Amino acid sequence: VWILCNDCSATSEVFFHVIGLKCQTCGSYNTRKTATPTVN
Repeated sequence: VWILCNDCSATSEVFFHVIGLKCQTCGSYNTRKTATPTVN
């Protein structure tokens, strides 16, 4: 799933986990699921 970090505003693709989705940039769990980014 694609996530958006509420702390560092990074978007990254991570494996889904029931407990939480960890930001790959800063390591925070303060994230939310987002739509897949479009490629122009």
